[in-house]
Amino acid sequence: MTNLLTVLLITACISVLAQTPIAQTIETTLLVTVKDQAGGTVSAAEITLVRSDEKAFQLKSSSQGTVLFRRLTAGKYYLNTTANGFKTDILELTITNGETRKIDIVLEVAGIESTVEIGENDAVDAEKTGSTTVLNERQIANLPDNQEDLERAIRLIGQAVTGEELPISVNGVQGGKIPPKDTIQQIRVNQNVFSAQYDSPWGGGIEIFTRSNVDKYRGYVGFGFADSRLNAADPFLGRRVPYQMKNYFFSLSGPLLGKKANFNLYGSHTNSDSSSVINATVLDANLLPVELKESISTPKSSDSINMTINADPNAKHKIYFNYGLGVSQAKDQNTGGFSLPSRANDTRNQSHYLQLSETFLVNQKFVNQSRFFGFYESSESFGGSNDAAINVLDAFFGGGSQQDMTSGNYRFDASNETTWQMGRYALGFGFRFRGEGISQDSRSNFGGTYTFSGRLAPKLDATNQPVVGDDGEIVTTEINSLESYRRTIFFRRLGYNAARIRALGGGPNQFTISGGDPLIKAAQYDLGLYVQNSFKISETLAASFGIRYENQTNIGSNFDLAPRFGIIWSPRSKDKQDPLTILPRISIGYGVFYSRFGLNNTLGVRQASDADRVQYLITETNILDIFPAVPTVGDLERFALPRTQRLIDDEFHTPYQSLFNISVSKKMPKGFTLNFTFARGRFFRQSLTQNINAPFAGTFDPRNPSTAIRPFGNVGNIYAIRSAGKLENDRYTLSLGFPQSQKLFGNLRYSYGRTRTSVVTGSGSPFDPYDFSQEYSPGPYDGVHSLGGYFFYNLPAKISIGTDFSLNSGARFNITTGRDTNGDGYYSERPSFASDSNKPGVIPTPYGILDPNPFPGERLIPRNLGRGNSFINFNASISKTFGFNEDKAKKIPPKQNLNFSLRVNNVFNNINKGAPSGNMASPSFLLSRSSYTDGGTIIINGAQQEHFAGRSMSLSVGFWF
Repeated sequence: MTNLLTVLLITACISVLAQTPIAQTIETTLLVTVKDQAGGTVSAAEITLVRSDEKAFQLKSSSQGTVLFRRLTAGKYYLNTTANGFKTDILELTITNGETRKIDIVLEVAGIESTVEIGENDAVDAEKTGSTTVLNERQIANLPDNQEDLERAIRLIGQAVTGEELPISVNGVQGGKIPPKDTIQQIRVNQNVFSAQYDSPWGGGIEIFTRSNVDKYRGYVGFGFADSRLNAADPFLGRRVPYQMKNYFFSLSGPLLGKKANFNLYGSHTNSDSSSVINATVLDANLLPVELKESISTPKSSDSINMTINADPNAKHKIYFNYGLGVSQAKDQNTGGFSLPSRANDTRNQSHYLQLSETFLVNQKFVNQSRFFGFYESSESFGGSNDAAINVLDAFFGGGSQQDMTSGNYRFDASNETTWQMGRYALGFGFRFRGEGISQDSRSNFGGTYTFSGRLAPKLDATNQPVVGDDGEIVTTEINSLESYRRTIFFRRLGYNAARIRALGGGPNQFTISGGDPLIKAAQYDLGLYVQNSFKISETLAASFGIRYENQTNIGSNFDLAPRFGIIWSPRSKDKQDPLTILPRISIGYGVFYSRFGLNNTLGVRQASDADRVQYLITETNILDIFPAVPTVGDLERFALPRTQRLIDDEFHTPYQSLFNISVSKKMPKGFTLNFTFARGRFFRQSLTQNINAPFAGTFDPRNPSTAIRPFGNVGNIYAIRSAGKLENDRYTLSLGFPQSQKLFGNLRYSYGRTRTSVVTGSGSPFDPYDFSQEYSPGPYDGVHSLGGYFFYNLPAKISIGTDFSLNSGARFNITTGRDTNGDGYYSERPSFASDSNKPGVIPTPYGILDPNPFPGERLIPRNLGRGNSFINFNASISKTFGFNEDKAKKIPPKQNLNFSLRVNNVFNNINKGAPSGNMASPSFLLSRSSYTDGGTIIINGAQQEHFAGRSMSLSVGFWF
């Protein structure tokens, strides 16, 4: 019995031991195969498998593109796959015990969307010439959640080497809206500024690429609110400006067609009870000058909706579709500053835009991309009155609005680009075809405009009678534009005739009017062709070279070739090398860039020169003296007065610039990056307008203009658009990039520029309209220092704070006499530095004693002599996010989020005054009548964000699900 029990026990033990290795062989495994879109396997791909408890496994794919993860435990994992030349792929999956899972990962080729991290040991790439910034998905996740702050942050990321704000494109097409953050896969800035692929010197600008692997439905609804009760008082008005804005927006995205496509739908509605501030000098009932400071309600509303579809119909094709519709309306526009309420008009607009792009992966090394963008806008404007307008220069602009207009504008842009990678050599080629057209039915200035400027006039005593000197002659003095207008009205009330009024310093100086058929249609097209080459000379040195050809209609310029060159040296560093000893990355580039001759130039010429259109610029006193009566176009034709003519010079050629740029990027300790850029631009054949039938020097008498002698005789003013201007610009930029982490995203940038230009409209000489010898002078932004930065910081408890700031020294402004004494129709004449400080009429200024009545041969002041006010502005935001349905133990993020955000513009309520008036004949001479704006209005979620002179606040709430 005992033996039997022993045998049974031994048998049971053997059975258990025999079963143990069998159970161990049923382990949990994951086999991953990495492929490209053409079906080929991808070797050396880095695959990271992360479990929800943050345990990570990292392997590289074999030569067959495979990776095997063994002995896994059950749970949720994230599979992150990266490979050189491909977009990063992130996949969420759940693995159960005993499962053998097989997954194919298909990577999208990056092609021309490849990324770079400055200072890393990536292979040198000639197509990264210049300063390049790339944000990957991890860094994008650290950007603000609030859509308004997100858009502001993206706009702050980069700046063109020439200083302009960069254009933004989405999936290669400009003009669309910035998508929600959770749909963005990559943001890159500038890339190769000197690639022949681009027609402008900012490379690709700010390029946003959306993800295509959307596997969940996501949504967002939000509400924004701002009210004047949260704002500081307007410093020019002395009280708060009435204002309230309500902004509603939503977004919904998710997969389509079994994850082969995804969609994103977003829209907005905005109501803005805004106001404009009038700050003018007018006459009261007793004809005494008074300051008019008031606000006028200018309500606006807008609606927009946008649909985007990303599709991967097969392994070789990627399709992007976007359509947007926007409608808006506004009341009492065209007011504010010097413009009085009588100038108000109402507007309505509707716009449609369509974007299409298709990427064709012929194979891993050959990629073709086609893009199309179409835009159509219809607009209407309704003025309140067709009475004549009255422009008292830099005092007030009143009278009728004359803004009745309807127009339809279209634009389209079609391009095709091909890249071919052949070992160390890469070839790119393509074309871009664009067009735009306008159909405009406008009655602008059909009622005419009277202009009053300053002048030399008799000095009046307390009874408004001329003062006679000891020699028996009438004493003269310089009067401003408002005094000239006052004398006109005052002496008319006394019954003086027109000749007597003019002799006493009254009467308008100029009258303009348009007439004829109000309907005009115009169109313009341009074509660009390019070939771009790049060659990797060594592991650290690469060069790019290409050429672009451009041509456009409406001007005869058929030989516009734009060569481009770039070279980049990116020395490699050793592992754990001290960042201070790592050599900097240096790139040098040179290129020629042509700029478009705008369709508005052609439109302006046709408005004056078409057979059924007419424009007049009248300085003849016998016509001006019928004020306030208004001569009609028919009256002027009966008087046989010469019309104003406008034309494009037969020798006009496309404006262009040559640009040399050197960029140095240095990796610093603690993850900081220091970047220095020097850009030298030389602009040639710049467009300017000149009166080629202005009176010869010394023959024009403002009191009797008809006696002037003109080159083409008494046929009126002939304004020719010429390509005769030049500009030189040197710009230095130093930026410090902060280490990018889950907590901090920031950058500091300093820039300084020197600019000289001869691009002027009208001569500054008080005597000779053909004397441009003294016009080459500093530009408005010459000598301006700029310091700016942005920081976004994620605190614990899902609190985010952000700030952006700008500090600029004052820009230059021009000082003029405010009179047209050379007869060219422009009020651009400049004074001289007074040779006699006791001469009547001289004006002491911070820039010296200026004489608005210089003698021939006296030295004129330089153009843009004045220096305006500095600009200091700090903005800040804070937001708090609440998460719902979150499993913190398993590190599973919340399925829903609720965000509250507060934004404060101009935190310190600094009063940034705008450019002072440089008109010596204005009651506002050297005074600032409005605030400074930092680049114009920003459109957030389809809504126009207002600028205020003082501190302002806005609130928003958003819900993600």
